[in-house]
Amino acid sequence: MLEIALVILTINNAGLVRMSLSPAETMEACVEQAETVNGMLTGFGYTVLGMRCGKSDMALSEFSHGATVEDERHRYRVALLGDGLEGGFELTAVADGETCHAPTSEQAYCVVSSQSVLAKPSDG
Repeated sequence: MLEIALVILTINNAGLVRMSLSPAETMEACVEQAETVNGMLTGFGYTVLGMRCGKSDMALSEFSHGATVEDERHRYRVALLGDGLEGGFELTAVADGETCHAPTSEQAYCVVSSQSVLAKPSDG
């Protein structure tokens, strides 16, 4: 099932691109959340590479503030689509042992995250 989410890309302490994914009720709520979070992150001195609101069928574990570089062991490919916050994104998990190749796009990244993929509920 597709759900609206906010993807946030920043640089972590090891210099890697870090991703977080947060659910949102509506696209409007997602944009509002993105604007608030962007202000907070930049105010604390973080480098924000990009943010997008979009629909995703990938459910990730809840974001945890204070995650360490060691916690960021899950890998994904992320492509930010469009130019604005509502442009959407594409998110793909990278399996252990698999090499991450970002799509050929200026706004595509191999990223790390402390959030793991949650199993999808079975249809019965």
